[in-house]
Amino acid sequence: MNVMKQKFILYSLATFLLLACRQKHDGVIEGSVHPPAPSIEVTAVFEGKNVLTVTAGSQDGAFKLSVPAGVYTVNVMVPDNTYPIAFQNVVVKPEETTVLPPISRQSPPAGKAVLSGKVMPPRSDAEVKLIYEGKERAAVHTDREGRYEFKELPAGTYQPNSA
Repeated sequence: MNVMKQKFILYSLATFLLLACRQKHDGVIEGSVHPPAPSIEVTAVFEGKNVLTVTAGSQDGAFKLSVPAGVYTVNVMVPDNTYPIAFQNVVVKPEETTVLPPISRQSPPAGKAVLSGKVMPPRSDAEVKLIYEGKERAAVHTDREGRYEFKELPAGTYQPNSA
């Protein structure tokens, strides 16, 4: 066997083994913001570093982040909000899709607001604190499905936080 033929066979074998042994390690985070609006940014954060930022669809509010497997914080930044809506401990598994609960941007009645959400993964009786101007202003506990709600809030920028 000549040297060129041997090199070709070795190269072909190495390429085959490399492709056969390669595993896909990316997963997907999907969600939607309603009502949709232009300029809604969604960011996957891993170990304090922004990994990927996408813009939610201005027509349907949908977003999709393809990221390596791991545990993320997903921040949803809505125009005119100082703080993002944060989903902590979002688990992404290889070749799987993690779907976040729908994110609502409902307009509250004039002068009063309702802030509601869902702790993911759903946990019963988890404490959710409401942060306003850097201080805890209220706290509620989640129901059996991980949902929470703060009612009768005056105008302002709030950040829900669960431990």
